[in-house]
Amino acid sequence: MLLKKLFPLVAVSLGCIGVIACVAAAVVSWSAGSRLSEVNQAAFGSIDETLGKVRDRILDAQASVRESKLTAEDVEQSLKDFTRKKTTEQLESRLAIEKKTEALSKGLEQAELWLQLSTASIQNVEQAFELGNSLGAPVDPTSLGPLIEKLVNLQSQVSQVSESVDGVQERAAEIAGGEPQRDRIEQAAGLMLRALATLGEVDVRLGEFADRLLETRSRGQQLESKTNAYILTARIGSILLIAWMAAGQVSLCRSGWRAHRQNPVL
Repeated sequence: MLLKKLFPLVAVSLGCIGVIACVAAAVVSWSAGSRLSEVNQAAFGSIDETLGKVRDRILDAQASVRESKLTAEDVEQSLKDFTRKKTTEQLESRLAIEKKTEALSKGLEQAELWLQLSTASIQNVEQAFELGNSLGAPVDPTSLGPLIEKLVNLQSQVSQVSESVDGVQERAAEIAGGEPQRDRIEQAAGLMLRALATLGEVDVRLGEFADRLLETRSRGQQLESKTNAYILTARIGSILLIAWMAAGQVSLCRSGWRAHRQNPVL
């Protein structure tokens, strides 16, 4: 008989404990969701910043390539004019060609460095996408693969131009005073023409790549908004579930209290 009278109080106690537990769970769930939202914003913010820096480097590489094109055109014209110069003028012309090709090599090295840094940065973003995908984020880590492949191809093209410029330097250094070595000059001019054609193609492709990066950044920003929406939906859903559980505990408390008032222990 006594246990029957104590049961309502036990129900009230368990109900109160349940309500407290639900409130605590709601606080923890909302706080965890808030932290997750902050991490999401920080991660995508970092990715967006990285892509922005990559685009700046691509534009810097494009500026170096365009400057190299102007230098290459100057070298190519100097090579054409070399055989028409007097013997006394050829030494000065050869030294000028060597100086210009040296400057051209430095410009190409800078462009290649920008491309290498850009490739490394995008590879880091790809790794971040892979990590996010493994954690359930709606990201496609393979979406950056074509960008990385394009960068590698661009590096290869710039490297080919550098090799052509090295060939021009070698042939320019072999041109001695006196009788001009026409075959070497023609070889050097041919190499420079090939370099100019490649530089023109690289210039266009770098511009297209910069546009692609703008599109990628836009998709990243859309993905951030979508992920934030998923997180907010999960937070609200968890709170509603906890509220439903808390309602059951409140109902248990009320039932126990009502039973206790109808049949008190004392």
